[in-house]
Amino acid sequence: MKFYKPLLILLILLQGIISWSQVNHATDNYLQISPRIGYDFPSYHNNTPYIDYNGGLEAGISVDYYWNWIGVGIDVDYIKNSPETTYPTDGLIDFDGSAFNSFNVTEDGITRLFYGIGPNFQYRNANRNFSAEFNSRVGLASIKGGRVSHEGSTANSTNVPLNFHAGYDVGMP
Repeated sequence: MKFYKPLLILLILLQGIISWSQVNHATDNYLQISPRIGYDFPSYHNNTPYIDYNGGLEAGISVDYYWNWIGVGIDVDYIKNSPETTYPTDGLIDFDGSAFNSFNVTEDGITRLFYGIGPNFQYRNANRNFSAEFNSRVGLASIKGGRVSHEGSTANSTNVPLNFHAGYDVGMP
């Protein structure tokens, strides 16, 4: 884990350098390829008590073609997160009074994909050393995974579901 954070920072800086070097500021019509990589901090605001969603990899690529100040682009984005059950297990007893002695936890990762296309608008100053872009995309998205199952077992082998979320299966097949 100590290696992951510096590597992520290095990749983000490298991405900025690569993206900047791909723009030819002397031409009006040009192709721009923008890879991106980062860390996603999910903000799922659904009613899933005792389930936290941890961050994960975010990667994507944009390919844009500009005719002076207007253009068209396509995007592909991939995001991977992982759910985590936080159901309290200290001192739990079954409805018959027997204590839970083992727990079975299943946590499946969440994958989000996006494919989009749309117009781009760009402002470049006269010296062409500054540009600002507005990109708009319409596309298809999917979210899959995220199943969380937390069961407790008692001495008499009774499995009791403590917390459950069926996950997601929305979007493209």
